[in-house]
Amino acid sequence: MFFVLVDDVEGAAERVCAGCGGRAFIADSAEFWEDADPGEAGCPCGSEEFETAVAF
Repeated sequence: MFFVLVDDVEGAAERVCAGCGGRAFIADSAEFWEDADPGEAGCPCGSEEFETAVAF
């Protein structure tokens, strides 16, 4: 399970492991992260933990 930080304007996202706190950018987000103003993503149900996947 992960927390997800996103910036819709820059199109950047980072995942943070809910267990250990390890962080990793999703796809090419590292390129845009310096200009990003990320916020924590949340589901309409109130949950802030996600399972993530990227497909091409």
